[in-house]
Amino acid sequence: MTIKFLKFFFTTIFILSLALPVQAQQIKMPLQLLPTIGIPIQFLNKDIYSGKPLNFSQQFGLELQKNISNKISIGIEAQYGQYNLKQNVVQTYQRFITSNSVQNFSSSTFINGIVNIGYTKKTKKGGGETGIALGAGMQRLTATGNGLQIPNPFNANRLTYVYRENEGTYNNPLLQLSLTETFYVKPCFGITAGVKIQYVRNLQTTVYKAVPADTNRQAALDKLFLSPDVVSKANWQLTMIPSIGIRYVFGGCKGPKKRKDPPEQNATCFGLEWKNSVVRDSCFRGDTLKFNITNTNVSLTATVYEIYIAPVNDLNNQRLLYSLPYPSSSFYISTVLLDADKEYTIIVKLKNRKKEEECLQYITPVKRCADCCKDVNLPK
Repeated sequence: MTIKFLKFFFTTIFILSLALPVQAQQIKMPLQLLPTIGIPIQFLNKDIYSGKPLNFSQQFGLELQKNISNKISIGIEAQYGQYNLKQNVVQTYQRFITSNSVQNFSSSTFINGIVNIGYTKKTKKGGGETGIALGAGMQRLTATGNGLQIPNPFNANRLTYVYRENEGTYNNPLLQLSLTETFYVKPCFGITAGVKIQYVRNLQTTVYKAVPADTNRQAALDKLFLSPDVVSKANWQLTMIPSIGIRYVFGGCKGPKKRKDPPEQNATCFGLEWKNSVVRDSCFRGDTLKFNITNTNVSLTATVYEIYIAPVNDLNNQRLLYSLPYPSSSFYISTVLLDADKEYTIIVKLKNRKKEEECLQYITPVKRCADCCKDVNLPK
C-alpha cells in the first residue's frame, strides 16, 4: 500500500505541474509543501451503528500548493489512512454477542486525491496567515469485508450474519472544505493547525439487521433474527479531520524588510549638528532645518560639501540639494522639500581630491509635521 501511495503522490505532482497557468510560472509565485497528520472523525449511519456512530482513526496527508496570485492558490493533495469499524459494530450488537460468535474485522485503507482552490489572508505583521480552500476529488477505498456472526436462536448449530460489508475496491467521489491557520517561525517555515470537512459518497454495500428496541434480551434476539436483512448501498458520509502539520515554502519567501542603516560615521572627518532638533520620534514644525559643521582639522585637498536627503528605508534613493564650498560652518534646508510624516536622513558628504580622504556624516531620522500650507495645493 505504501508503494501505491508514493505512486499516487508523484502522479499528482506531475499533474499539478501541467495544470498550473503559464502566467503563474512566469511571475515566479512560491511553491509550498504541506505535510499533515490528522484524526478523521467519521459520522456513521445511526441506523446501522446505533451503539457507536462515531469512528476515530488516523490519516497522513501531503499537499503541493502553488500560488497563482498573492491570495489565490491551487493545490493537489494526497491523503492516506486506515480505519476499523470493529468497536462500532461490537457496541451495536454487544448484548447479542456470545462466546460462540464469530467476528471478522480488519482495517480498511483509503487513498484520497484532491484538487484544492484556496484563498489566504496574511496577518498585518506577516507572522501568520489564515486560509480557506474548497476541493474535490476521488477516494480509492480498499474494503476487507468485515462481518459479525452470532448463534441463531432458532437453530443452535447455525451462525447467522447480523452485519457484513462487501469486500472490494471502490472509487468514491468526495468534496472537501479546509480551514487552516499558519504560524510562521521563519519566513519560509510555519506550523499549521486546521480542520478538514469531507463529504464522501461511499459506494460500498453493507448488509445488516436492525437492532430491536426491546429491553428484554430474548425478545429482542427473536425479533433480530426474524427481521429481514437491510441492504445499505451508496450513501454520503461526513468526516471531520482536525489536523496539524508544517508549511515549507520553496523560494519567493522573504522576511520583513530590514531597515538599512546609513554608513558608519567617520569620527575624524567633520562634525555635524542639528541646531533646532526635536525629541526623537516627534516631528519638526518649523520652516527651516538648521545645521552646523565643525572641522577639527583643516584639509588642503578638500573641495566641497554635498548636501543630500534620502528616505530612511531607501538610502540608495539620495537627492542632492546643493553644494557648499569648503570650509563652511553651517547650512539650512527648507522643510518644504520634505513630505509630511515621512522619515528622512540628512547626509553630508565631504569631497576631496584624494578619494581615500573623502568622508560623510548623517543625521536621522528627520520628520516634518503635517502642515496644510505645505501639503495642500491652494487655488491660484
